[in-house]
Amino acid sequence: MLILGLLVMFWLISVFYLPGYLKVKRPLDSPNVVIESWIPAFAIERTTRNFVPQDGLHFYITGQTFPDIPFTDPGYYGNFKKITDPIANDGVWLLANSALCIDLRKSDPNITKDTLYVELNVSGQKSENYFARFNLVINSKTVGGAFTTENRKNIRFAIPISKEPVKFMAVRFDNDLKTASSDRNLCIHSIKMNGQPIDLKSVDVLITRLETRQTTGFGSKADEVKNYMQMLGVNSSAISVVSFEANERNLTKIAAVHLREFLSQTEINRLNVITIELHSRRTLFTYSRILSPEINCGVIYFEKPGKEKTSFLKDYPIILDEFFSLAGTWLSLTR
Repeated sequence: MLILGLLVMFWLISVFYLPGYLKVKRPLDSPNVVIESWIPAFAIERTTRNFVPQDGLHFYITGQTFPDIPFTDPGYYGNFKKITDPIANDGVWLLANSALCIDLRKSDPNITKDTLYVELNVSGQKSENYFARFNLVINSKTVGGAFTTENRKNIRFAIPISKEPVKFMAVRFDNDLKTASSDRNLCIHSIKMNGQPIDLKSVDVLITRLETRQTTGFGSKADEVKNYMQMLGVNSSAISVVSFEANERNLTKIAAVHLREFLSQTEINRLNVITIELHSRRTLFTYSRILSPEINCGVIYFEKPGKEKTSFLKDYPIILDEFFSLAGTWLSLTR
Protein backbone atom coordinates (compact mmCIF):
# COMPACT_ATOMS: atom_id res chain seq x y z
CA MET A 1 0.00 0.00 0.00
CA LEU A 2 2.89 2.31 0.84
CA ILE A 3 4.55 1.56 -2.49
CA LEU A 4 1.31 2.27 -4.34
CA GLY A 5 0.93 5.57 -2.49
CA LEU A 6 4.48 6.59 -3.34
CA LEU A 7 3.91 5.73 -7.01
CA VAL A 8 0.72 7.80 -7.09
CA MET A 9 2.54 10.72 -5.44
CA PHE A 10 5.40 10.53 -7.94
CA TRP A 11 2.90 10.40 -10.80
CA LEU A 12 1.07 13.50 -9.51
CA ILE A 13 4.34 15.38 -9.07
CA SER A 14 5.57 14.41 -12.54
CA VAL A 15 2.30 15.47 -14.15
CA PHE A 16 1.56 18.74 -12.34
CA TYR A 17 4.96 19.96 -11.12
CA LEU A 18 7.79 18.65 -13.28
CA PRO A 19 6.82 20.37 -16.58
CA GLY A 20 6.91 23.79 -14.95
CA TYR A 21 10.10 22.98 -13.07
CA LEU A 22 11.95 21.80 -16.16
CA LYS A 23 11.09 24.97 -18.10
CA VAL A 24 13.15 28.00 -17.13
CA LYS A 25 13.76 31.24 -19.01
CA ARG A 26 16.53 33.53 -17.73
CA PRO A 27 17.74 35.83 -20.50
CA LEU A 28 20.79 38.05 -20.04
CA ASP A 29 21.60 41.30 -21.78
CA SER A 30 24.26 39.96 -24.14
CA PRO A 31 24.98 39.94 -27.89
CA ASN A 32 26.50 36.44 -27.61
CA VAL A 33 24.01 33.71 -28.44
CA VAL A 34 24.63 29.95 -28.32
CA ILE A 35 22.35 27.73 -30.40
CA GLU A 36 22.07 23.99 -29.84
CA SER A 37 21.76 22.87 -33.46
CA TRP A 38 19.26 20.08 -32.81
CA ILE A 39 16.51 22.54 -31.81
CA PRO A 40 13.52 22.69 -34.23
CA ALA A 41 13.37 25.06 -37.18
CA PHE A 42 10.88 27.46 -35.59
CA ALA A 43 13.30 28.16 -32.72
CA ILE A 44 16.12 28.94 -35.17
CA GLU A 45 13.82 31.21 -37.19
CA ARG A 46 12.58 33.07 -34.12
CA THR A 47 16.14 33.46 -32.88
CA THR A 48 17.18 35.22 -36.07
CA ARG A 49 14.10 37.50 -35.96
CA ASN A 50 14.60 38.40 -32.30
CA PHE A 51 18.36 38.89 -32.18
CA VAL A 52 19.61 39.98 -35.60
CA PRO A 53 18.96 43.73 -35.11
CA GLN A 54 21.39 43.85 -32.14
CA ASP A 55 24.78 45.52 -32.54
CA GLY A 56 27.78 43.25 -32.12
CA LEU A 57 25.63 40.13 -32.28
CA HIS A 58 27.45 36.81 -32.62
CA PHE A 59 26.04 33.30 -32.78
CA TYR A 60 27.87 30.18 -31.61
CA ILE A 61 26.29 27.04 -33.06
CA THR A 62 27.11 23.75 -31.36
CA GLY A 63 26.48 20.44 -33.06
CA GLN A 64 27.70 16.91 -33.62
CA THR A 65 29.68 15.89 -36.69
CA PHE A 66 27.91 13.78 -39.30
CA PRO A 67 29.25 10.31 -40.10
CA ASP A 68 30.88 9.79 -43.48
CA ILE A 69 28.99 6.76 -44.80
CA PRO A 70 29.05 6.10 -48.58
CA PHE A 71 25.69 5.42 -50.22
CA THR A 72 27.16 2.11 -51.34
CA ASP A 73 26.77 0.83 -47.77
CA PRO A 74 23.30 -0.81 -47.79
CA GLY A 75 23.80 -2.05 -44.26
CA TYR A 76 23.55 1.55 -43.05
CA TYR A 77 21.03 3.14 -45.41
CA GLY A 78 19.14 0.21 -46.80
CA ASN A 79 18.83 -0.43 -50.52
CA PHE A 80 18.04 2.08 -53.24
CA LYS A 81 14.85 1.04 -55.04
CA LYS A 82 12.08 2.20 -57.35
CA ILE A 83 9.31 4.41 -55.98
CA THR A 84 6.06 2.48 -55.73
CA ASP A 85 4.02 4.82 -53.53
CA PRO A 86 1.06 6.31 -55.46
CA ILE A 87 1.96 9.75 -54.13
CA ALA A 88 4.76 9.76 -56.71
CA ASN A 89 2.17 10.43 -59.45
CA ASP A 90 2.54 14.17 -58.85
CA GLY A 91 5.99 14.12 -57.35
CA VAL A 92 7.81 12.93 -54.28
CA TRP A 93 6.82 14.40 -50.92
CA LEU A 94 9.27 14.81 -48.04
CA LEU A 95 7.17 15.09 -44.88
CA ALA A 96 9.98 15.44 -42.32
CA ASN A 97 13.60 16.58 -42.34
CA SER A 98 14.96 14.01 -44.76
CA ALA A 99 16.61 13.53 -48.13
CA LEU A 100 15.58 12.15 -51.49
CA CYS A 101 18.74 10.41 -52.69
CA ILE A 102 19.14 9.32 -56.31
CA ASP A 103 21.57 6.75 -57.64
CA LEU A 104 22.88 8.11 -60.96
CA ARG A 105 25.55 5.51 -61.60
CA LYS A 106 23.46 3.76 -64.26
CA SER A 107 22.17 6.95 -65.92
CA ASP A 108 23.79 9.26 -68.45
CA PRO A 109 23.43 12.90 -67.38
CA ASN A 110 25.01 14.06 -70.67
CA ILE A 111 27.91 15.89 -69.09
CA THR A 112 30.07 17.22 -71.89
CA LYS A 113 31.19 20.55 -70.43
CA ASP A 114 32.66 21.86 -67.21
CA THR A 115 29.27 22.87 -65.86
CA LEU A 116 26.40 20.66 -64.74
CA TYR A 117 22.92 22.22 -64.93
CA VAL A 118 20.33 20.79 -62.54
CA GLU A 119 16.75 22.04 -62.66
CA LEU A 120 14.21 21.12 -59.99
CA ASN A 121 10.48 21.71 -60.26
CA VAL A 122 9.34 22.02 -56.65
CA SER A 123 6.63 23.39 -54.41
CA GLY A 124 6.20 23.60 -50.67
CA GLN A 125 3.87 24.27 -47.81
CA LYS A 126 4.10 27.23 -45.44
CA SER A 127 4.25 27.31 -41.66
CA GLU A 128 5.21 30.16 -39.34
CA ASN A 129 5.89 32.58 -42.23
CA TYR A 130 8.35 30.32 -44.05
CA PHE A 131 7.93 27.83 -46.88
CA ALA A 132 9.76 24.53 -47.12
CA ARG A 133 13.41 24.83 -48.04
CA PHE A 134 15.92 22.38 -49.53
CA ASN A 135 19.58 21.97 -50.37
CA LEU A 136 20.89 20.23 -53.46
CA VAL A 137 23.73 17.81 -52.72
CA ILE A 138 25.94 16.41 -55.50
CA ASN A 139 28.47 13.70 -54.61
CA SER A 140 28.12 14.53 -50.88
CA LYS A 141 28.65 18.29 -51.35
CA THR A 142 25.99 20.98 -50.99
CA VAL A 143 25.97 23.05 -54.17
CA GLY A 144 23.01 25.34 -53.49
CA GLY A 145 19.58 25.63 -51.99
CA ALA A 146 16.33 27.60 -52.09
CA PHE A 147 13.00 28.25 -50.43
CA THR A 148 9.96 26.98 -52.27
CA THR A 149 6.57 28.62 -52.84
CA GLU A 150 3.02 27.33 -52.76
CA ASN A 151 2.98 27.12 -56.55
CA ARG A 152 5.30 24.90 -58.52
CA LYS A 153 8.41 26.67 -59.77
CA ASN A 154 11.62 25.76 -61.58
CA ILE A 155 14.87 26.36 -59.71
CA ARG A 156 18.07 25.98 -61.73
CA PHE A 157 21.56 25.37 -60.42
CA ALA A 158 24.77 25.77 -62.45
CA ILE A 159 27.44 23.57 -60.88
CA PRO A 160 31.12 23.60 -61.87
CA ILE A 161 32.27 19.99 -61.99
CA SER A 162 35.56 18.14 -62.13
CA LYS A 163 36.38 14.91 -63.91
CA GLU A 164 34.73 12.99 -61.09
CA PRO A 165 31.53 11.36 -62.38
CA VAL A 166 28.21 12.36 -60.83
CA LYS A 167 27.25 9.23 -58.91
CA PHE A 168 24.67 10.39 -56.38
CA MET A 169 22.34 13.33 -55.95
CA ALA A 170 20.38 14.23 -52.83
CA VAL A 171 17.63 16.79 -52.26
CA ARG A 172 17.75 17.60 -48.55
CA PHE A 173 14.64 19.07 -46.84
CA ASP A 174 16.00 20.94 -43.81
CA ASN A 175 13.28 23.07 -42.15
CA ASP A 176 10.35 20.79 -41.37
CA LEU A 177 7.70 22.19 -38.98
CA LYS A 178 4.27 21.04 -37.91
CA THR A 179 1.89 23.07 -35.74
CA ALA A 180 -1.76 22.74 -34.80
CA SER A 181 -2.76 24.71 -37.89
CA SER A 182 -0.04 24.17 -40.49
CA ASP A 183 2.43 21.61 -41.79
CA ARG A 184 5.59 22.55 -43.69
CA ASN A 185 6.46 19.91 -46.30
CA LEU A 186 8.40 19.72 -49.57
CA CYS A 187 7.28 18.27 -52.90
CA ILE A 188 9.77 17.46 -55.68
CA HIS A 189 7.79 17.27 -58.91
CA SER A 190 10.59 16.73 -61.40
CA ILE A 191 14.35 16.95 -61.90
CA LYS A 192 16.40 17.61 -65.02
CA MET A 193 20.13 17.28 -65.50
CA ASN A 194 21.55 19.22 -68.47
CA GLY A 195 18.03 19.37 -69.91
CA GLN A 196 17.37 15.64 -69.63
CA PRO A 197 14.51 14.60 -67.31
CA ILE A 198 15.25 12.12 -64.54
CA ASP A 199 12.30 9.77 -64.30
CA LEU A 200 11.77 9.53 -60.56
CA LYS A 201 9.72 6.36 -61.04
CA SER A 202 12.40 4.47 -62.92
CA VAL A 203 15.67 5.44 -61.23
CA ASP A 204 16.80 3.88 -57.96
CA VAL A 205 16.08 6.24 -55.08
CA LEU A 206 16.26 6.28 -51.30
CA ILE A 207 14.27 8.49 -48.94
CA THR A 208 15.98 8.64 -45.58
CA ARG A 209 16.00 10.66 -42.37
CA LEU A 210 19.54 9.52 -41.58
CA GLU A 211 21.88 12.49 -41.30
CA THR A 212 25.29 11.89 -42.87
CA ARG A 213 27.72 13.90 -44.96
CA GLN A 214 26.18 12.20 -47.98
CA THR A 215 22.54 13.07 -47.23
CA THR A 216 23.09 16.62 -45.92
CA GLY A 217 26.15 17.80 -47.77
CA PHE A 218 27.71 19.14 -44.56
CA GLY A 219 30.30 17.96 -42.09
CA SER A 220 28.20 18.63 -39.00
CA LYS A 221 24.75 19.60 -37.78
CA ALA A 222 26.19 22.95 -36.73
CA ASP A 223 27.38 23.60 -40.30
CA GLU A 224 23.92 22.77 -41.65
CA VAL A 225 22.22 25.15 -39.21
CA LYS A 226 24.75 27.88 -40.06
CA ASN A 227 23.81 27.49 -43.71
CA TYR A 228 20.10 27.79 -42.86
CA MET A 229 20.69 30.92 -40.75
CA GLN A 230 22.60 32.49 -43.62
CA MET A 231 19.59 31.82 -45.84
CA LEU A 232 17.49 33.63 -43.21
CA GLY A 233 19.70 36.69 -43.58
CA VAL A 234 22.40 36.28 -40.93
CA ASN A 235 25.87 37.32 -42.08
CA SER A 236 28.40 34.49 -42.14
CA SER A 237 30.88 36.58 -40.14
CA ALA A 238 28.38 36.70 -37.26
CA ILE A 239 28.36 32.90 -36.90
CA SER A 240 30.92 30.56 -35.37
CA VAL A 241 30.60 26.78 -35.56
CA VAL A 242 31.56 24.53 -32.64
CA SER A 243 31.47 20.94 -33.90
CA PHE A 244 32.20 17.81 -31.92
CA GLU A 245 32.00 14.04 -32.17
CA ALA A 246 28.96 12.66 -30.36
CA ASN A 247 30.70 9.96 -28.33
CA GLU A 248 28.11 9.92 -25.54
CA ARG A 249 24.35 10.40 -25.16
CA ASN A 250 24.43 13.78 -23.38
CA LEU A 251 24.98 16.12 -26.33
CA THR A 252 24.41 19.22 -24.21
CA LYS A 253 27.26 18.26 -21.89
CA ILE A 254 29.64 17.56 -24.80
CA ALA A 255 28.63 20.83 -26.48
CA ALA A 256 29.31 22.82 -23.31
CA VAL A 257 32.77 21.26 -22.94
CA HIS A 258 33.75 22.12 -26.51
CA LEU A 259 32.26 25.60 -26.25
CA ARG A 260 34.35 26.22 -23.13
CA GLU A 261 37.49 25.35 -25.09
CA PHE A 262 36.34 27.51 -28.02
CA LEU A 263 35.69 30.54 -25.80
CA SER A 264 38.86 30.17 -23.72
CA GLN A 265 40.72 32.66 -25.92
CA THR A 266 37.94 35.27 -25.85
CA GLU A 267 36.88 37.92 -23.33
CA ILE A 268 33.20 36.96 -23.31
CA ASN A 269 31.65 37.29 -19.86
CA ARG A 270 27.99 36.56 -20.56
CA LEU A 271 25.92 34.73 -23.12
CA ASN A 272 22.48 33.22 -23.75
CA VAL A 273 21.80 29.64 -24.83
CA ILE A 274 18.80 28.95 -27.09
CA THR A 275 17.12 25.62 -26.47
CA ILE A 276 13.66 24.05 -26.17
CA GLU A 277 11.16 24.25 -23.30
CA LEU A 278 11.54 21.03 -21.30
CA HIS A 279 15.29 20.97 -21.87
CA SER A 280 15.94 24.51 -20.64
CA ARG A 281 16.72 23.80 -16.96
CA ARG A 282 19.23 21.07 -17.85
CA THR A 283 20.76 23.37 -20.45
CA LEU A 284 21.18 26.22 -17.96
CA PHE A 285 22.62 23.94 -15.28
CA THR A 286 25.03 22.20 -17.67
CA TYR A 287 26.45 25.32 -19.29
CA SER A 288 26.66 27.20 -15.96
CA ARG A 289 28.65 24.34 -14.44
CA ILE A 290 30.98 23.65 -17.36
CA LEU A 291 31.73 27.10 -18.78
CA SER A 292 34.36 29.28 -17.17
CA PRO A 293 33.27 30.81 -13.84
CA GLU A 294 33.84 34.25 -15.40
CA ILE A 295 31.01 33.63 -17.89
CA ASN A 296 27.44 34.30 -16.77
CA CYS A 297 25.03 32.04 -18.61
CA GLY A 298 21.40 32.77 -19.48
CA VAL A 299 18.86 30.53 -21.19
CA ILE A 300 16.00 31.27 -23.58
CA TYR A 301 13.36 29.07 -25.14
CA PHE A 302 10.48 29.88 -27.48
CA GLU A 303 6.96 28.59 -26.98
CA LYS A 304 5.73 26.01 -29.46
CA PRO A 305 4.06 27.81 -32.38
CA GLY A 306 0.39 27.76 -33.25
CA LYS A 307 -0.73 26.86 -29.72
CA GLU A 308 -0.24 23.25 -30.63
CA LYS A 309 -2.20 20.85 -28.46
CA THR A 310 0.10 18.32 -26.91
CA SER A 311 -0.74 14.76 -26.04
CA PHE A 312 -0.15 13.67 -22.46
CA LEU A 313 0.85 10.19 -23.59
CA LYS A 314 3.34 11.74 -26.04
CA ASP A 315 4.86 14.29 -23.64
CA TYR A 316 5.00 12.23 -20.45
CA PRO A 317 7.96 10.03 -21.55
CA ILE A 318 9.81 13.21 -22.61
CA ILE A 319 9.17 14.80 -19.21
CA LEU A 320 10.47 11.74 -17.38
CA ASP A 321 13.48 11.45 -19.68
CA GLU A 322 14.41 15.10 -19.10
CA PHE A 323 13.96 14.76 -15.34
CA PHE A 324 16.19 11.71 -15.04
CA SER A 325 18.70 13.22 -17.50
CA LEU A 326 18.83 16.35 -15.35
CA ALA A 327 19.36 14.21 -12.25
CA GLY A 328 22.14 12.27 -13.98
CA THR A 329 23.79 15.50 -15.15
CA TRP A 330 23.59 16.94 -11.65
CA LEU A 331 25.26 13.85 -10.19
CA SER A 332 28.03 13.82 -12.83
CA LEU A 333 28.83 17.53 -12.45
CA THR A 334 28.65 17.88 -8.68
CA ARG A 335 30.85 14.96 -7.65
